[in-house]
Amino acid sequence: MAYYSGVANSFNDLLTQLVSACVDHGWTWADGILSKGSAYVKPWVESVASTTTGIGLVIQGGTGKSAGAMTGVSPQTPRMGPPSRDTSQPTWPMAYSIHIFESPDEVFLVARFNVDYFYFASFGVSSVPGLVNSGLWLSATSRRLRGPSGAGITVSATGGGGGDGNDQATASFSGSPGCFLWNNNGMVSGGSQSAASQSSAICTGLDGIDWPWPANNQFTYDVLNSFSGNIYAMPHIQRTPNIWNSEAPLLPVQVYLVRASAKVSLVADIRNARYIRVDSYQPEEIITLGEDRWKVYPFYRKSAGISDPGTGVDHTGGLGWAIRYDGP
Repeated sequence: MAYYSGVANSFNDLLTQLVSACVDHGWTWADGILSKGSAYVKPWVESVASTTTGIGLVIQGGTGKSAGAMTGVSPQTPRMGPPSRDTSQPTWPMAYSIHIFESPDEVFLVARFNVDYFYFASFGVSSVPGLVNSGLWLSATSRRLRGPSGAGITVSATGGGGGDGNDQATASFSGSPGCFLWNNNGMVSGGSQSAASQSSAICTGLDGIDWPWPANNQFTYDVLNSFSGNIYAMPHIQRTPNIWNSEAPLLPVQVYLVRASAKVSLVADIRNARYIRVDSYQPEEIITLGEDRWKVYPFYRKSAGISDPGTGVDHTGGLGWAIRYDGP
């Protein structure tokens, strides 16, 4: 594993540093595509907000490459950038951290701005056996641009997201959950989900579907093709932090996919990141557990005294994560 840090003055700078770190660890960069083994990731920068996406660093997955273009692309395009027009907009410079791992390949880019706000983009390959396709997963702060009214972060220990109106310039639904591999339940006006409303993706190939996403506009335990890391850790997330000493355990991020007959399959077991309540931790605090060190981040922004964020807010309360750390 390795850790890189520095200061960036634009999303293009962040992209450059991300690519450089990946190439140092065996990824190939060609035709605007990062590839390693069966994993293909296309990162690019959107500099102008539109009705389909906001500004930021966008990532998309693929199953292969042909004639310089990625094939089998994910319909989901997670985005490292503002989740809505109502949330705080990026300011520069940003201090970035890149955590990069091999066996399995996992890459985490986290950037801090305006004192206590954070964006992230991440991707990796699932180590769970039995998947038909590559197991490439992607997750970032945002998805489509939300806005303008009441459309901030919407997240709790049990869910996240809340809408993805067709007209991004005027839609007033709640926006991205802003959290890593969190349950997504954005919807379009017809009452069903679109892949574009998702801030996470995973390529499983199970049941003949390379890139699943739920068709129903609400996540439950039995909505076909839903996948989530938090929903199955929910009881533990809800019980933390400990009211006796205010500490919180590091909880495994295990992603399950809902399949036919309300059955579920484990499709990813993230090796180098954990969910954690950050109520009693400072952003970027280092935790030492035995021989391992972990760096703590709020998912988007910590709000003191508010453990569960709510709807249409500019923070993620006490929800956060810890990434295995190999820095100074």
